[in-house]
Amino acid sequence: MAAPSRPGLLGRLVVMLLVLDALLALADLGNGVVELGLLADLEGLAGDVGAAREAERALEAAGARRGLFGLLRVGALVLTAAPFLAWFHGAYARLRHLGGPARTTPGWAVAGWFIPLGNLYLPYRAAREIEAGAGGGPWGVFVWWTTWLGAALVDQLAARANAGAADLAGFRTAGRLELLAAALAALAALACARFVLRTDRAQAEALEASERA
Repeated sequence: MAAPSRPGLLGRLVVMLLVLDALLALADLGNGVVELGLLADLEGLAGDVGAAREAERALEAAGARRGLFGLLRVGALVLTAAPFLAWFHGAYARLRHLGGPARTTPGWAVAGWFIPLGNLYLPYRAAREIEAGAGGGPWGVFVWWTTWLGAALVDQLAARANAGAADLAGFRTAGRLELLAAALAALAALACARFVLRTDRAQAEALEASERA
């Protein structure tokens, strides 16, 4: 079996992109806090037409920023996907080369991300195998995976709440869900970055040890 490529620049690129994903999610979170505050202000300004209009303009600006952050986050996710999957393939190949607990091939480990319904579990299983082979405990990948799935679920709930909102209370509910989704997305990105860093470090050390043996 040919030796796989060593951890290096690709992992560092993936980590930088994941940190960018987290920063954009946090910026979206901060904007959402501003939006919720403006909604509360607007509710309390029912008798002050001038102040209410000013609050509405500020709310429209916050909504525009939310749209911009949404586009930036989607763009960052697209930019992250290919390098991350390439890194995932390499990490799984190194796992097999080092005799770790691999149940499949690197190609199928990546293909699991694209199998309907299977992609809810198969990538997690492959990541746990990578983590175990790198000497890590079970919680790093678990935190990443649950927060990532949670962010996707809450984001869908927020979109439905926004679509069905008919008053300020409804928009506040949608806004709180958006805050939770952004917080979970930021945590997921940082947890994934930690997983990549720890895996690269452990696999690099294991490859050096095997070469010396």
